[in-house]
Amino acid sequence: MKEHSGFFRHLNKKIKLPPEKDGIAPDSEIEIISIYPHDPPSDWSPSTRHNYQYFITQSTNVVYLSKVNKAVYCIDMSPSMSAVDIQHGQVMLDEIAGALKNSVDGVVRPFVIPGTSYLFEPNLFVTVIVHTPFFTTPAQQVLVQGWRVTSENVDEFLSAILSSWKF
Repeated sequence: MKEHSGFFRHLNKKIKLPPEKDGIAPDSEIEIISIYPHDPPSDWSPSTRHNYQYFITQSTNVVYLSKVNKAVYCIDMSPSMSAVDIQHGQVMLDEIAGALKNSVDGVVRPFVIPGTSYLFEPNLFVTVIVHTPFFTTPAQQVLVQGWRVTSENVDEFLSAILSSWKF
């Protein structure tokens, strides 16, 4: 319940945001850094957001962003994955690398937090394991563990994974 305490502390109350500062350096575990009004006034912008008060209700949408995230990908390397995907005309195993790349690219891509000018750069640690139902050597099931993936090293990360695939 700790992660929701910030929401409940402000429920049915008006809050005001401070002016934007350079970068995000929250002083507490949970900090409100953005509010994006449902129907903003015409002169509202991220640079003028501190001039307004915001009323938090039970219908307020709340999004939490974590400074550090972890993800585990489990790659299915069962024999059925060597079947042909008739919609794309490819062996399904050949599509795994592209799907993994698209997923990881999307998760680590920096983005501007709506209602602010803050660029949020996810800090993601990834583990990739392979599910091989007929081959159970544990050393071959973990391809990478706890790799810090950024938008700059996605290609290096994928190369390390692809070089360990022997098919």
